[in-house]
Parts: sequence; C-alpha cells; structure tokens
Amino acid sequence: MKKLLLLLLCVPLIGFGQTDTTEYWDKDSVMMIKCIGDCENGFGERSAEVPNSCITSQYTGFFKNGKFDGEGSYYIATAAGGCQYVGEWKNGKRHGHGIETEEGGGDYVWRYVGEWKDNLKHGEGTYTYPDGKVKEGLWEYDEFIGEE
Repeated sequence: MKKLLLLLLCVPLIGFGQTDTTEYWDKDSVMMIKCIGDCENGFGERSAEVPNSCITSQYTGFFKNGKFDGEGSYYIATAAGGCQYVGEWKNGKRHGHGIETEEGGGDYVWRYVGEWKDNLKHGEGTYTYPDGKVKEGLWEYDEFIGEE
C-alpha cells in the first residue's frame, strides 16, 4: 500500500518542468517550424525559418486550433530589418488592441498603437512616422478616416 501511495504521488512529477518540442518541415510554406509547448490549444512558442535565407519569425502566446488566438507577440526578421506585433489575436489574425513596430537598420521606421480587426488597422489608433509626424484618430479597414 505504501508503494502504491508513493507511486501515485510521484507520477504527476514525472515530466514536471519539461516542455514538448516539435519540429517539422512545412512543405506548403517552405519553412522549418519548431514548436515548444502547446501550439494547438494552449500556450506555446512557434518559430519558423526559411532555409538558405535571412527570414525567421517567432510567435509566443496563446493558440486555438493551431492559430494565434488571445494575447501574444510576433516578430519577423529579414536582412533589411524586422517587424514586431504585441497584442491580441483572433483566428490567426491581429484583432483587438495591439502595437506594431517596423524596424530597419536598428531604428524604428514606423509604429501603430491601437485597434485591429481581421489583420487591418480598425478603430482608434495612432500611427507615428520616423520623422515624428503623427496620425491619431479613427481607422477603418487600414485607411485613416480622421480625427474624432
């Protein structure tokens, strides 16, 4: 009985602190994908790399049905610079409040802080250009409508 109790107490500890790692070749998008954690329905980190190129990406956050969904951050890097989005996702698309910053040569090129819908700027938002010029107000389907 003591051995059974000890076994039952120890079983939940087996694998404690370990994370599942999956690597596979996505022939449809020609990328090597690596996933740590639950990249299907939970929290995980998914990175992708296009072989023989300077293109890499990484998403850390929540997944639903294998798509980005909930809070998360995404970064894509190329030889020319990179782009980062931190915020809300729905069904694999930027949706809700988020911040997107594009970088080039170590400096930010532009930044948008505001609402998104189906991967487009939509709702209240502020777009800042590298020269400091700012567009603040209402956006609809990626188009600036104007100040409120």
